[in-house]
Amino acid sequence: MKRNIKPEKQESCLPQDLISKDRTLAQVRSRIEDLAHLIQEKTLALRHAPEGRLRISMQGRNRRPHYYHVKDENINGEYIPKENMVLIKALAQKGYDQKILKVAKRQISLLEQFIRGYGANAIEDVYSGPFREGLVAPVVWNDNLYAKRWIEVPFEGLPFDENLPPLITSDGRRVRSKSELIIAETLIGMNIPFKYESPKMLGKVRVHPDFTCLNVNTRTEIIWEHFGMMDLSEYACNMVGKMNLYQKHGYRCGVNFIFTMETVKSPIKPEMVKRWAEDCLL
Repeated sequence: MKRNIKPEKQESCLPQDLISKDRTLAQVRSRIEDLAHLIQEKTLALRHAPEGRLRISMQGRNRRPHYYHVKDENINGEYIPKENMVLIKALAQKGYDQKILKVAKRQISLLEQFIRGYGANAIEDVYSGPFREGLVAPVVWNDNLYAKRWIEVPFEGLPFDENLPPLITSDGRRVRSKSELIIAETLIGMNIPFKYESPKMLGKVRVHPDFTCLNVNTRTEIIWEHFGMMDLSEYACNMVGKMNLYQKHGYRCGVNFIFTMETVKSPIKPEMVKRWAEDCLL
């Protein structure tokens, strides 16, 4: 039986929230978006629906359904033989879609009312502000404070060869390659917190991922490794071993792990870097 392997917990100076981060509004907005798409689809479908409505009458000793096509002022409608099941189903679907539209619009109205009331009473915003935040122990940290404290946790990275030309990001951090500079500047431009070559233990093995990023919304760390010399066979073999190590300890690409790679003839593309960041880190 397969085990559901989770990433091993890392030591952290961050205190634990007394309650989890409130995702209620995000879930409600997602529901409203789904309902809006549903309304759009059903509105389009009703434009192509047959005229009139379906009436079902239970008749006979066995109380079997008889179907009638009601149009205009004829309240009884015209009998539809069972051989014309296409029309019967189309009229039934029309009635169902009309009811769905009514309920979906009502739900959106109620959810929007909920957002207006609930959003004005966020626990994360109680005692918000630079002065009071430093005086109390919050039950749950707001995103800005959590990201700030996460960044402030100290770590010891790897040393640089001073003979190499320095590559410095716009916020003053040094990286080892032009491709890593592209990744770093993308993260900075998207306001995604990250640490460069912060150490992490995978079992008994210490690794220094290129980037350890924070998804502020989910409060999870995502590792980003860039493999920049895939032309070299020895480097590629080491890359496979490193990927297997991450997988063994619960890291899954697109979930809590990102990797990019390049060769001399196929360099990293900034638009793909941005897409990975959007998909996994926001």
